[in-house]
Amino acid sequence: MIGSKFVVMTCALTLPLLAGIDEELAAAAKSPYEIARFVDNHVTFDLAPLWSALGIKDQMVVGCGDSSRRTCYEELITVLDPFQVILLLDANDFGLQVYLRFVRGSGPDGSGPWKFIGHYEPAAKYFRPTHQVIRFGKKPFLLVTGQGVSGSDWSSKNEDWLDLTMPGMTPVFSLTTDGHYSGHPDRVGLDTLATVVALESEPVERIHVVYNVDFKQQGEFISSRSDDAVYNRRGTRFVFDARSKSAKADIENLYDIDMGHPSNNDYLRYLLPKLQEIAAGPENDRKAWLKRFLKECCNTRERRALEAALAGKKE
Repeated sequence: MIGSKFVVMTCALTLPLLAGIDEELAAAAKSPYEIARFVDNHVTFDLAPLWSALGIKDQMVVGCGDSSRRTCYEELITVLDPFQVILLLDANDFGLQVYLRFVRGSGPDGSGPWKFIGHYEPAAKYFRPTHQVIRFGKKPFLLVTGQGVSGSDWSSKNEDWLDLTMPGMTPVFSLTTDGHYSGHPDRVGLDTLATVVALESEPVERIHVVYNVDFKQQGEFISSRSDDAVYNRRGTRFVFDARSKSAKADIENLYDIDMGHPSNNDYLRYLLPKLQEIAAGPENDRKAWLKRFLKECCNTRERRALEAALAGKKE
């Protein structure tokens, strides 16, 4: 009986305590600073009341912390022109990051009410995303680099660009900054890199990107190539400029790892000069691999040329 009374008393004390924390978090939703203060002053809490108070639906509900340690953190990102505060909530043990955007018409020195205008959640399962605020002409942009695809054979990092002069938190440009595909056991692997080399704000907003890819087999370098593309602002998105030095199909095929990787026949086109060197060279592991690889390719002009080189003939 004593044990039973103890359990009842514990439940009676715990439920109101948790309810009080939930109410406190919901009340804090009126201001990014109040939410940040709540996170700093509590170790264990549930984020569900915050999502409900802000009207965020379909958000993963996460319980933060336990009795021994803190697992949720906050960071306030202030932008002065136009004035706004973005609150980053980081529940790192659960692979969750959420950016909450607030504006206040009375400005940085005012005391008017805050308005919540949107949220953004990058993928954060295997590593914590990073962010920075840049000026693109006179406009502030929030750049968030998060996880793309992930698996035993491939992975990527994606960078989303959010225009902080627009309502909401929808990216206007997305870029796969790093990509990896192992190609094991007998395919061709890729390591890709995309770098923004120039920004133009007039007469239209334009982003200039240089791409690089290393082709590998079993981790060993085969060859490389570079590509060059420009993206122009069109309404709420940046779109590929058809006048770019490289073809859109090649950019998407080689560097958008999230959508897949080139076919075997594509690799023959991209790597034909280097594969011809291998075919005409001495017998070794690389040449043995090429023979196996060609069996998995269609009967294209490139395959016939390589098979002829392997046989010591001209096509």
